[in-house]
Amino acid sequence: MAFRKRIVWLAACCVALLVSGARAQEVGTVLSVKPGATLLRADRAAGLAPGTGIASGDVITTDRGGQVQLLFRDETRIAVGPNSRFVVDDVALSTGGSARTFAVSAVEGSFRFLTGKSRKSAYAIQTPTATMGIRGTVFDLSIRRSLGTDMILLSGEVRMCGRAGCSRVAGECTAVRMDRQGRLSSFEKKREKRELIARDFLFVRDQNRLRPEFRTSLRSCGRDAVVRPPNVSGERTLRANPPKEPPKEPPKEPPKEPPKEPPHEPDHPVEPDRPNEPPRD
Repeated sequence: MAFRKRIVWLAACCVALLVSGARAQEVGTVLSVKPGATLLRADRAAGLAPGTGIASGDVITTDRGGQVQLLFRDETRIAVGPNSRFVVDDVALSTGGSARTFAVSAVEGSFRFLTGKSRKSAYAIQTPTATMGIRGTVFDLSIRRSLGTDMILLSGEVRMCGRAGCSRVAGECTAVRMDRQGRLSSFEKKREKRELIARDFLFVRDQNRLRPEFRTSLRSCGRDAVVRPPNVSGERTLRANPPKEPPKEPPKEPPKEPPKEPPHEPDHPVEPDRPNEPPRD
C-alpha cells in the first residue's frame, strides 16, 4: 500500500514538472489575430486566438487574409502579415525577462519587428537570403523568393549579412535589398522607394492594420509613406500626396442695382420761362 502511494506521488510530481516545463517554454503571446492564420507545433496544426502561448519551435503561417501580432516576454513585438511564414527557432529567456537568445526566421511574406529589452547580441533574424543583427530597432521586411529580402529601416541600426559579406544599415526610412546572391543594394530614388512601399510594405502603407503599440513614426519616409486617411479615433497619418484643397469659389459680386430711368419728359417741350421784356414797337 505504501509502495502504491509512493508511485502515485512520483507520477503526480512528474506531471507537475511536465506542466511547469510546458509553461516555461512559452516565450510569447498572441495579442491579436485575423482569420486565416494557423499554428504548427510538434507537427500538429492548431488555430490561433488572442492569448495563445508561443513557444520555441512554433511555426505561424497566414493566408491572404490572415495576420498575427505577437508580444514576446522580453517586450519584443512582431507583426506577421498576410501570405507569410514565421518560425520561432530558439528564444531562451533569463530570469529577468530578457532573452539570452532570440533567434527567429522570417521565411516569406511581410513583417514588422520592434525589438524589446534584450541585449542586442541576443537577436538573430534569419531570412532565405540574409541574417540580421539589430540594435534598438524598428524595421519592416518583405520577403519574396524571386527577389530576396527587402527591408525598410524605421529607426535604429541593422547589421545585414549575406554571401557577399556584412553591411551596416542606418538612417531612418532607408530601403535596401539583399538579393538571392547575397548582394546588398539600396533604393536611392524616391520613385523606386515609393513603388516598393506601395507594392510590398503594407504596414507602412497603412498602420491602422496594427495595434497602437506596433505603430511607429513614419515622418522620415515623408511622401513615400502611402498611408490611408485617419481612422475614427482621429489619429494623424501621412499620405503619399497631400490632399488637394477644394477649389476656392470666386468672391460673390454685390447685386447690381437696376439702372435708373431718366426723368420723364413731356411729349411737347416746354420753353423755360423768360423774364418780362418791354413791348416792341
